Amino acid sequence: MHTKNSRIWVLAALFGGVIGLSACLKNKEYEPQRQPYFAVVINGATAPATVDVFNNGVKLNSDGPYKSGSSSFYFERQAGMHNFSFRDSKGVGLDSTLRQYDSLQYYTILTYNTGTTFKTTSTRENFSELSNSQVNYRFINLSNLSDSEPVDLYFNNKKVDSNRTFSPYAPWVTIPTPTSYVEYKVKLKGTDSVLAVGYARGSDSNKQIQLYRGNVYTFYLSGDKNATTAPTKLKVSYIPHTIEQ
Repeated sequence: MHTKNSRIWVLAALFGGVIGLSACLKNKEYEPQRQPYFAVVINGATAPATVDVFNNGVKLNSDGPYKSGSSSFYFERQAGMHNFSFRDSKGVGLDSTLRQYDSLQYYTILTYNTGTTFKTTSTRENFSELSNSQVNYRFINLSNLSDSEPVDLYFNNKKVDSNRTFSPYAPWVTIPTPTSYVEYKVKLKGTDSVLAVGYARGSDSNKQIQLYRGNVYTFYLSGDKNATTAPTKLKVSYIPHTIEQ
């Protein structure tokens, strides 16, 4: 059954905490276990095209450079004050965000460019008011298209979001759960000019994705409109904010 939302992570964390506390009690250690927070990093920046990600000075992407566009990953850490910083391939600091990350809360760390300046934000998400019976998503335009070049998002050739200009923020939208797989693409507003076609996560050929009831997704357009090759050309990607099994 694919009815999953962010509460799955919360319940998993709570269950883990109960087990941990029980073990402590058996050993006469009564200090409660601190619960983690949950987060996702979305790299929408293209200048530079690759970065390294650090959490309180510890490198997170040990498996290689973190590329622009579709690069994104989940993690969980112990709650507390955390400084997420980004550096280029030469180790030069680009930007950072410092804040308190609270137990059992969900955060989105987003990178983007304004001109050639690299910026990052950290947002605490509130999924409690989103639908458990439909699909929840937002569409963020992180590309360098100008304000006179807004874009539309399409699911299976049906427009589902329109007139998006550059902004690291966008409202959540709720739609009925699609009964079939979805192909998603971005067009220049009010035209048939396709700017980018999306693919399933981890695939360079499969254009079909499945959107599950109750789940939460971010779709985002990133890239340089003048670039012709990856990773900096225009690209539309998505990330589920929930566990898909």
